[in-house]
Amino acid sequence: MGSELGGSMANADYYREQADTCLHMSRICPDPVLAGRLDSLAAEFRRAAVEIDHDHDDAYPPYRQAYGHARKRA
Repeated sequence: MGSELGGSMANADYYREQADTCLHMSRICPDPVLAGRLDSLAAEFRRAAVEIDHDHDDAYPPYRQAYGHARKRA
């Protein structure tokens, strides 16, 4: 079981917020190497959020479909 501070699992919003923070820092970072690393971290956080969303869609498909939250997959 993955955990964050406080022992609860991180949700997709947490990872999206981390990605946004990394992107913001990369834009203002004067070091191109560090900026590139921050961009890479942002991409990793975005992938983690998508994975959690995907897992959540699979775990609760009736709810998603009933309330209009179903996502189309490629």
